[in-house]
Amino acid sequence: MMDTLLMVIDADQNVKRTHSGNSNMFSVFNLALNGALEHYGLKNSPFKITDIEKTEQMVITTWTPPENMAKYFGKTVVSQKDKTLFGVVFFDPEDHVKGKQFFKKYTTVDGVAFPTEVIQITPDLAKDYYKVTTYKNVKINEMSDETMYDFDVDAYNE
Repeated sequence: MMDTLLMVIDADQNVKRTHSGNSNMFSVFNLALNGALEHYGLKNSPFKITDIEKTEQMVITTWTPPENMAKYFGKTVVSQKDKTLFGVVFFDPEDHVKGKQFFKKYTTVDGVAFPTEVIQITPDLAKDYYKVTTYKNVKINEMSDETMYDFDVDAYNE
């Protein structure tokens, strides 16, 4: 599940290591095409639901990592509005917010719900950093011949 390690070295040569999950698994494209966007792909992951809160407008679900992953990941909170993914909040093991994503302005393409605006918020000590990604003219390619999309990564390793 973890495929990325980010190392940050400060001016005093202190090293901070942060593990992250398979980012391709959790791309908006992969999640939408696999029908997993509604629950941010966590339904088929080792994470387990530990709390569900229902309000007038949203369903908020808390997902907790298994014990063997708890030293790397904290809980993930997923909110759904009108049965579509609205937001995701990621926590570290110490329960600090590590990031937020909001999914807005959905369109339907060939029966697949897709957000045309994704807002990502990365907190920092001084301020939060915002990244807004918008999509237009979304099209779904050929889905019956998946071999068209196979790419042999090993052929490019030296």
